[in-house]
Amino acid sequence: MKMNILKQLGFQAAILGCCLSAQAKFGVVDEAKVYDQFYKKQPAEEKFQTITNQFQAEHDKMIAEGDKLLEERKVLVEKLKAPGVAENAKKGLEKQITELDKKLDEKANAIKAFRQEKTMMLQEQRQQILQEHFAEIKVAIEQVAKAKGCEVVFGAAAIAYADKSLDLTDAVIQAANKGQSVSKEAPKAQAKQQAEKSKK
Repeated sequence: MKMNILKQLGFQAAILGCCLSAQAKFGVVDEAKVYDQFYKKQPAEEKFQTITNQFQAEHDKMIAEGDKLLEERKVLVEKLKAPGVAENAKKGLEKQITELDKKLDEKANAIKAFRQEKTMMLQEQRQQILQEHFAEIKVAIEQVAKAKGCEVVFGAAAIAYADKSLDLTDAVIQAANKGQSVSKEAPKAQAKQQAEKSKK
């Protein structure tokens, strides 16, 4: 891991050295900031949250059904342990308990499979959304870079320091959101949601 980081830093230094030696113009973009203000982010997050809530409601319903079966089993066990229960009645209760145990196993397996399936589905959907959004942002970066005459654009996360004159972030945000209205409160609302999630 450490070696990979050193290689990456060495590679970036080599590129930067080439740019400086060739007097090539380059810029820096804070991709996280661009995405935070990308007009498609908030609607996508809201839609994703709606789907997540639907899955959670289904999951909770299955859990409630399992709890109901457990309560039924508890009642049967209490009846079985009660004094003076006839032998025939005991056999009947034991049979019902066995059937409930089978249903409980099936329910537990169904809940596990549901959770795995929906978790994977949500991960795939989120990954697809991010790929689509960043593909659009990349186009905006290329447009701004060409307009500014930049031959190389670095991500801000990979740069320890860069003069503000090299920062293309705001220009990229405008290009990515061209013709779209973006609420200034969106980043604040998203930050608040993240803070609430971390508390939980």
